[in-house]
Amino acid sequence: MKNIYTALEKRLSEIPALRWIDFDTGQIEAATLRPAVDFPAVLIDLGFQQCEKHGLGVEQFCRVNIDIKLVYWTEAHSFNGINETMKQDALGMFDLIDQIQDKLHEWQGTSEFVFNSPLYRQSVVPVQSAAGLKVYHINYQTTHIDRHEHHRQYQEQPINFRINRP
Repeated sequence: MKNIYTALEKRLSEIPALRWIDFDTGQIEAATLRPAVDFPAVLIDLGFQQCEKHGLGVEQFCRVNIDIKLVYWTEAHSFNGINETMKQDALGMFDLIDQIQDKLHEWQGTSEFVFNSPLYRQSVVPVQSAAGLKVYHINYQTTHIDRHEHHRQYQEQPINFRINRP
């Protein structure tokens, strides 16, 4: 799973406007005031929502759920009477959602890590934050063949047997 996180972090770091990319450890939920992240921030969480035996049983075909929290903070407002510069700052969250989509939708990974199928966005949902932040959960799903080094020892061992005939 670390390879998946690292590939996502590397890909999202190509978006210059993102100032903080981190694994989601509850940074914004635990904060009573301003969380210890720079804004805009992306917090990544992931899990295997379903795994099935694949091949000889030492590999698993897994459905991967990737949850990205885009955290945005601004003092600007977007009401119809505000100047255009302030409005664009207030609505900058939508530009970032589009940039994340451009980077991740149908992406299959890096040369170091390849997904079994491209990432597909499943949802973009706003959530309320107690700290006055604007937060969007962006969910992607893909599939991955989970292979581990310790599994290879079982696959590569030859079976030796001898038939004794009378």
